Amino acid sequence: MTEAAVSPALARAARAAAAAATLPRSDVSPAWDTLAACPDWALDAPGSRATLRRLGALWHAGALQRCIDGRQLQAAQDGLGATLLQALLDTDPPGPGAAALPACEALDQVFAECGHALALAALPDAALRAALAPAEPGALDRLPLQVAAAWAEAAERLPPAQETPR
Repeated sequence: MTEAAVSPALARAARAAAAAATLPRSDVSPAWDTLAACPDWALDAPGSRATLRRLGALWHAGALQRCIDGRQLQAAQDGLGATLLQALLDTDPPGPGAAALPACEALDQVFAECGHALALAALPDAALRAALAPAEPGALDRLPLQVAAAWAEAAERLPPAQETPR
């Protein structure tokens, strides 16, 4: 069966089943409608890691702007792309964000993890947010919805991050 032949109801059910399979906690059982509304980044869809890295990099924009370590800036450029890095250096972040940058070898992973936490905190659906929340939430997972949403909206105005292998 081709993808074009799949009914909307079947596609919605498949998306809900995929979301259910990725839930980080077994103690939460959201409704199928909630699961069907799961965002692409939570399902590890193509391009989603780049989206999360862009959001996480925005969280670190102030630290990037203060950085004088050429190795860290080069690592950021290698992972994000020159266009996004320049946009981050030129942007006015919606808040203070991260105080410092991680080590060069951890930039990509930390940007992705911070982006995931911010995207999760920005979800307006409380049931979906609870379903996707890690068992041990971090500091970013506890950001107020309005604060996280402001960061997510600001990230949408930035150029995309380049795709990088995991």
